[in-house]
Amino acid sequence: MRILTVMLSAIVVAAGTWFGGWLAVPLCAAVYAAAQRTSRAPGDIAVAASLAWAILLVRLAPNPAFGRLVSQLGQIFPAPGLAVALVAILLAGVLAFTAARVSIGVLGVRD
Repeated sequence: MRILTVMLSAIVVAAGTWFGGWLAVPLCAAVYAAAQRTSRAPGDIAVAASLAWAILLVRLAPNPAFGRLVSQLGQIFPAPGLAVALVAILLAGVLAFTAARVSIGVLGVRD
């Protein structure tokens, strides 16, 4: 059941990011944590957000513009372009975890 919840949350985060931008990540995380109100909710939504952004990046990978962007980012930052993409995925997880922790801190835990 927990895997299904994470997968569904990843779909919601991916759709929110696709249609609303990156601000959908903390919003979805806060709503998820408020609905779950468990101590493991931040970790679950962090995994879901990271998975969602990984799916979005894989979906964009065949686009030639994406390859050029990753190549140019690799020249700007002192790291390979793939490392920059991985940092973006990590950013989504950290952003979701933080928003969920704040939401849990304000509302409290039920379990």
